Amino acid sequence: MSAPLPYEILSYIAKCIDRNTQLTCALVCRHWTEPFLNAYWNFPLINGTALKSLCKKTNRNNVHLRNLHRTRGLNIYDLTEKDMKNFPKLQQIYQNITRIKYTESTRFEPILSTIDWAPWKTVIHLEIDYDYTWTDPVEDILFKLSAMHSLVHLIFDTSSAHMDDLKGLHLSWGDMEQLHGHFPRLEYLETNCLLTPMSYRVLERVLELPPASNIKHVRFDNDAVSTPWMFYFACKYPNLETMRFVEGDREPEDVERDFQSKYYQGDLLILSTLDRFFPCLKTAHIFTESWNGWPFSLFTKSLKHFGVKLEFLVYNLNIYSADWLALSNECLEHVASSIRIMYIKWGENMIDKRITDDFVSCPSLIELHLYTRSQFEIDVILDKCPELRIFDIDIDGGDWFENGQLQLDMPFSQLSILTLAEFYHHYKRTFNLFAFEQTGDSSTDTSANLLEQTDQLQLPHLKWYHVCLDRSSGKEKPAIWELGSQDIDSVKKYHENYFENKQHDIIQEEEQEKAKKTSDTRLVPRSDWKRDLRCGIIIVRVKSVEYFIFEGVPVTHDH
Repeated sequence: MSAPLPYEILSYIAKCIDRNTQLTCALVCRHWTEPFLNAYWNFPLINGTALKSLCKKTNRNNVHLRNLHRTRGLNIYDLTEKDMKNFPKLQQIYQNITRIKYTESTRFEPILSTIDWAPWKTVIHLEIDYDYTWTDPVEDILFKLSAMHSLVHLIFDTSSAHMDDLKGLHLSWGDMEQLHGHFPRLEYLETNCLLTPMSYRVLERVLELPPASNIKHVRFDNDAVSTPWMFYFACKYPNLETMRFVEGDREPEDVERDFQSKYYQGDLLILSTLDRFFPCLKTAHIFTESWNGWPFSLFTKSLKHFGVKLEFLVYNLNIYSADWLALSNECLEHVASSIRIMYIKWGENMIDKRITDDFVSCPSLIELHLYTRSQFEIDVILDKCPELRIFDIDIDGGDWFENGQLQLDMPFSQLSILTLAEFYHHYKRTFNLFAFEQTGDSSTDTSANLLEQTDQLQLPHLKWYHVCLDRSSGKEKPAIWELGSQDIDSVKKYHENYFENKQHDIIQEEEQEKAKKTSDTRLVPRSDWKRDLRCGIIIVRVKSVEYFIFEGVPVTHDH
């Protein structure tokens, strides 16, 4: 056996693997026992059964008690009113923990607002997932939690067991003031409570509120953002570093669209009157607009006005009008100059012209993750992002599939990593076959054209590969092998009449699936590689890429 790994490395590995696997790993050898048991019992699950066993006087050999010294937090879920008689005992046993995750559903009686949290004075991380069907007011819940003065990290999310009940708990700016008054040390706040509409008339009062200077990270739902709320956030969080807006459970039609475009300039002026506007902000997750119609370009324009330099941006397009690209660029252009890492999701929108015709210039961008269904030219993106080093492309849809070929011609002279993965067509996996060529300094025309197809299978310097299913280690994993000359001839011959051959294979698909069991990975063993011929082939021609990763497997230079 090789030299044992250091305890620190084993502890790190133990934290990253599945909880059930942690116990198995603890049995491998004595050297592994402690780090993996520590990881397993660091955050144990506590339901009604575990709580009853834990508090049973005759059960002194309880497994939870034996591992008490390893526990730093509790994952408490689905307790009932009957279980509450043992709750003080639980708090006594675990009086020094620092983290709690509490989950409550409608299957049992509501008990969250009845719990006395005062004994847990050492808890700094609290996560609550609460079913709001019981409709306890937010202020009542916050009052019960107020005894936990040491909280630094608070996640308060609500859900409903009834799919037609998406009203959610409402959170007013008064509730926010109460929350920050209870938890003065708070640095991290996340909640999906629906922001209550806030009047412009209270903005002068907002200016007089004490700031929550410790807050570094917040997350809210993208339901009812407004200028007054953004005004409040800017006043309240002067040291904010990360601001995330996420898509919640509510649909757009469940939220009143109360923003009127005629007030756009007035709202922009209101935000510009502030003394500061998130001067420490480095990371933002935003949409084109809130579900109530509030445009996030007001947010990005204000950042530019105050000279704030964002470095990390996640942008989601969530409108489907004909002018979506113009609105998208209006939101991005004001912060694009300083962004170093950006995720763009253009979703289901498609247009006839290539989206890169109007792609914003990002002179500082070094990493780009793009999800789109529209055509784009990679060389245009590279021209507008001269410092780009990592480009992760997720192409959804397109008219390339009937041809069976997707061609990527890219002058990637400035990229370190090219990742291509998870190609699907009508929810079926495609492109387990690919051909790859590094053109070097050749003068070949490298105009990137993803959707306009011509036959390039005869290019002389292509190397051909297949992603197959590898079971050699006892587990299923993808592997890449290089095709030989006879295999390449088979591919070319198949593509001479691709449409007819594909239709023939589709007719036989049901019989093939009965005869050959498909892996959960949707990959086939190397011996069955021809089954992937009908799925098409991707042809990748690049000038120079240091790391090329296809379907999670690195393609090395010696392949």
